[in-house]
Amino acid sequence: MATLHVALVEPEIHWNTGNTGRSCLAFGAQLHLIEPLGFSLEAHQVKRAGLDYWPRVRPERWPSFAAFEAAIGKLPFVLDCHLVAGDFDYFLKVRVRDIADFNRLHGAELIALPGVRQTRTFFVMKEVVDNAPLEL
Repeated sequence: MATLHVALVEPEIHWNTGNTGRSCLAFGAQLHLIEPLGFSLEAHQVKRAGLDYWPRVRPERWPSFAAFEAAIGKLPFVLDCHLVAGDFDYFLKVRVRDIADFNRLHGAELIALPGVRQTRTFFVMKEVVDNAPLEL
């Protein structure tokens, strides 16, 4: 698994994307392409662009962040959803009745959202502070 990840959000120029892919291949990095793309990645188009190394790049393609955000906004069990920086993209706060309800929700609904390929789960054992005012 790569430790370096490079993401191109809505790339428009196949030459630049190809150069980035070649660099990722050289450094062992994982390339992520956030759709929509301004070009085709079909085999004949890639070959025509001179990207003969492209199959070895193996970029991960993601639907737009907007697709995920639209889908998550329709789920009644999601109390909060925040776009964050770090090891994951979104932080969700959900409320379920019990672990069986969570397992159903996770297996049937969260994993099926656009662009979701993995999740991390944390369970709140005790709420220490809720709605603490933010001092400015």
